[in-house]
Amino acid sequence: MATQNNVGQADPAGDADAPAGFDREAFDSSTASMTPCASVVTDPVIAVRGLTMFYGATQVLHGIDLEIWRGEVCAIVGPA
Repeated sequence: MATQNNVGQADPAGDADAPAGFDREAFDSSTASMTPCASVVTDPVIAVRGLTMFYGATQVLHGIDLEIWRGEVCAIVGPA
């Protein structure tokens, strides 16, 4: 099915969304990598060591260690 490319010309191969100069015949999808372009994260976004918390005179956290990595959600749950 012919589509329109980004300059309004007919695109018989249907490559309207392909980058300029893309050669679909030469592209070998078997060697394409699914690795993200961003560098590998080796450190946590947040690191906490020895967290202690009080509400008034009541200690509610004592010596908590935790690491939160990109994309993680963390909650501290306990008796209220």
